[in-house]
Amino acid sequence: MHWAMKTAEAIIERYPNEEVYVCASGISPTSEIHIGNFREAVTTYFVTKALAQLGKRTRFIFSWDDYDVFKRVPDHLPSTLSRYIGMPLIDVPDPFGCHQSFAAHFENEFEEALNQYGIHPEFINQSTMYKSGVYNEDVRLALKMRHEIYDLLHTFDGRQDSAVRENFYPITLYCRNCLTNHTTVTGYSPETDVVQYHCTCGHQEVAELESINRIKLTWKADWAMRWKHERVCFEPGGHKHSVPGGSYDISKLISEQIFGRKAPFYMPYDHTGIKSKISPKTGNLITPKDLLEVYPPEIVLYLYSKYNADHAFDIDMDEDVVRNYSEFEQISKQYHEGRVEDDDLKFALELSNITRSASWFGPRFSVIASALPLLNDDLEMMETLLLNEKQTGEMSEASVKEKVLRASYWISKWQPEQKVAIKTTPEVKFINNLKQEERLWLQNFKALLEKAEDVHSDRFLNQLETMTDTMMSGDSDWDKAAFRLIYQLTIGQNTGPQIPMLIDIMGKESLIALLNKI
Repeated sequence: MHWAMKTAEAIIERYPNEEVYVCASGISPTSEIHIGNFREAVTTYFVTKALAQLGKRTRFIFSWDDYDVFKRVPDHLPSTLSRYIGMPLIDVPDPFGCHQSFAAHFENEFEEALNQYGIHPEFINQSTMYKSGVYNEDVRLALKMRHEIYDLLHTFDGRQDSAVRENFYPITLYCRNCLTNHTTVTGYSPETDVVQYHCTCGHQEVAELESINRIKLTWKADWAMRWKHERVCFEPGGHKHSVPGGSYDISKLISEQIFGRKAPFYMPYDHTGIKSKISPKTGNLITPKDLLEVYPPEIVLYLYSKYNADHAFDIDMDEDVVRNYSEFEQISKQYHEGRVEDDDLKFALELSNITRSASWFGPRFSVIASALPLLNDDLEMMETLLLNEKQTGEMSEASVKEKVLRASYWISKWQPEQKVAIKTTPEVKFINNLKQEERLWLQNFKALLEKAEDVHSDRFLNQLETMTDTMMSGDSDWDKAAFRLIYQLTIGQNTGPQIPMLIDIMGKESLIALLNKI
């Protein structure tokens, strides 16, 4: 059984009477949302789809923790942002000047990427929720139970200090004057509902909690409170939250003992990285949007869905990109033809939104990737060749263009060594190493090519196959080795585009001229 379906069944077993199964995820928009954070969103998305397939009503919520503190300036952003350290993310200006805030910039970027993947959660901005007063009763409860929360926070480490406990308040309070969290809460009266604090800027205030809309609960209490408020049944979490005695274990205690809500079914997810010899981006920060420059959304989702959430994996950006494409093109074709029998594989494909995929209808990615460098990255010429050779199948012209663009981007950004040129003179080493039967095969190929009227015709291809089979001498690998000779002669590599396409790229006369020099 696929891991998402197995998880869905476990959630139903824990919450058999829920009318709506709320599945949650959330991220603090402190910079670009990278592919590791993306795993949280897709894990929740997959489990939500599995619950729906089991006939359950679902609600997929995604919380933007934009009321978190701005703690540090990311290395690739202007150092001038340091003046805003201590403010909530929602109040830090957008360094790019195109959104209302720092938080809104990175939220919008990620939301647009999710939309391209066909993932549409209900977004909740925690700054809006806290400022609106929706959580005020929960904040009051947390303040009343502040000593109990302190004890729960130190359940696993045992590091309790009576003086710290006495002055502990599980809230972050942003100063009315300087807007930072450089504040110290000095008192709260449950009877009068009055909060007292002072700030390093010199400001101090005594006011009713209702009038201070600049308060949020600290992380573990905040997480537990939201589980209760939203009636969350499922939420995944990264490795650092999932260690024994970590955020989840502590928040679970706070949820159950302070807020009276059973903690949701929890799933740890592991690291997602990039497999590549190079990184085209500073800091090696790769986003879901970056992945779409190389892969269509269906392949990315398929890669995430086929690995258990608690298993680390790397997304290939090196030569294995071709392998990933080839695998998906083959199995998606089998899926559309009703030939996928493995239920786990079938469900993984459905989670990837394969029903809207056109990957298997048109030219293979491997064909495009091998031909483009020989065309000096001429995208229009590549598209024309594909159309002329009738390799586009049922894929629309726009989809073909998209696939060609992705191949071009991958080669230029991730595989610069793929840049090869067509040779006009055979390499001396190649000629000297030719065996007698190889030289004879190349001579026969030249003779066949000279007589050919159409290198795409069945007649030419059948004659080529027959000639090669005749010379095989019982060696089953000879046919591959024979075609390898053409690639070594023309581009100095062991692989390349299909022979008819290679002839089209070079020109028949140019290839014959090259063969004449052997």
